[in-house]
Amino acid sequence: MKFKRYGALLAAAAVTACLFPVQVKADEDYSDIQYWTTKCSNVSSLTADESTSCQAFLQYAASQSSTLKDQLLQIDAQRSDVQTNIDDYQAKINDYQSQIDTLSSQISDLNSQIDDLNDQIAQQQDNVADLRAKVNTQIENSQSTMRLSKYVDILMGAKTFGDFLKIAAGLTDLTEHNHSTLVSLNNAIDQLTASQQELSDKQTQLQSAQNDILAKQYEAQQTVQDYENQKAELDGQTNDALTLISSLQDASDTITEAQKEEQERQIAEQQAKAEAEAAAAAAAQAAQRAAQEAANNSGGSSNSGGSSSSGGSSTNGSQSSDSAVDGNAVVAYARQFLGLPYVWGGNGPNYFDCSGLTKYVYAHFGIVLGRTSYVQETAGYAVSYADAQPGDLITWTGHCGIYAGNGMVINAMNPSMGIRECPIGWITNGNMIIHRLW
Repeated sequence: MKFKRYGALLAAAAVTACLFPVQVKADEDYSDIQYWTTKCSNVSSLTADESTSCQAFLQYAASQSSTLKDQLLQIDAQRSDVQTNIDDYQAKINDYQSQIDTLSSQISDLNSQIDDLNDQIAQQQDNVADLRAKVNTQIENSQSTMRLSKYVDILMGAKTFGDFLKIAAGLTDLTEHNHSTLVSLNNAIDQLTASQQELSDKQTQLQSAQNDILAKQYEAQQTVQDYENQKAELDGQTNDALTLISSLQDASDTITEAQKEEQERQIAEQQAKAEAEAAAAAAAQAAQRAAQEAANNSGGSSNSGGSSSSGGSSTNGSQSSDSAVDGNAVVAYARQFLGLPYVWGGNGPNYFDCSGLTKYVYAHFGIVLGRTSYVQETAGYAVSYADAQPGDLITWTGHCGIYAGNGMVINAMNPSMGIRECPIGWITNGNMIIHRLW
């Protein structure tokens, strides 16, 4: 069986389950695929709880698809066993047919022999009838034409007694010959009839054997039909499972695509906002510098404005103050949010998503970041893992957090785990970059 079409769904589901292990609610009914597809595709109108339910539905769809795939493998194994049984019984049926054909040939030969015997018996019976008719004619003729005086004349015509005996014996031999011939013919008929009975008995035995094999063949054919019905039922189960997997795949694709489009829309919106803020900050800084230069040119104090700047926004990853930031202080501030819930799109202070948390924490120290993890990937400058310090920003593909030291990271993980401090190894998105922001 082939499951190529569903590999992407199962692979994506495995990644989703690892990164975002939302617990499927026991009281939620996810069986109405069309309902959840329609609901979860309207991403922008979902509440935090609804977003969590939609994420749970995606995991349900992946779990169901995995279960159905296992069922398909079991069904395929059962179908293979059934087909093996069908092949075995079909071989028996063919063997029975071969035996039936052999018996039919033997019965046909016996029928030919019986027909031949019947013809011989009929011929002998005809011979007996002819002989009997001939004898009867002779007797009738002798009675009508020959009188006793004739027999006496014949006998008396003998010259010697020896001749008399010879003539008398001749008349007797004629009668005995006819009798002997009749006896021989009747014996031949009896032998032919016995042979006919013997062949008929053998024919009955062969016919009985043929009927037994026909019964076995019929039973085997019924068994094959039962197995064919089982195979048809398994085929129906396979088609149902494939249809459901296809529906789950389509639902997952539709929802995932809608989420991607919404995320891209928000990223574009946030990027535009960040660019506007950066432009405004740059304009403010330019205005401040111009004012400072004007003040310096007018003889103002050199200490009154040169060492500080406005508390307004700055570009991605830059500070609004020239003072150094204490990375340990960044970590300590971030830890106060541990245990708060993860909500996609959350900006704080009561709930966050990954980039919302980092943006909020660093903003407390005057560091301005873009709103999304994709924008934050360009913040500051990259340092090696060996040179990482507490308070550094860490980004992965589609995720971000704050390095806490000793191989730990503070991050808004996912809806089921919330904001946690965990080993960096827990995050497997790949392409990890460590950013120094001061």
